[in-house]
Amino acid sequence: MNKRKLLLITNIVLLLAFLTQTTTVILFQIIKSKLVFEIHKTNGLVFILALILHAYLNWSWIRVNILKRSKKPEITPA
Repeated sequence: MNKRKLLLITNIVLLLAFLTQTTTVILFQIIKSKLVFEIHKTNGLVFILALILHAYLNWSWIRVNILKRSKKPEITPA
């Protein structure tokens, strides 16, 4: 599987996991069900793993666009 296809699948999993997390939080506030809590907890792990994979697959973009901006400029003596 190429990187682009894997990233597409990862993005879809991230979206679904985010929506599931949001839905289970709202449901748990309405009905304090153990099943809803277990779904929320398990899906949270899926969400974190997908987030790590997403960051790994986009690391070159992150390094070029995010990390280079955070470096302090070098001051050369006059």
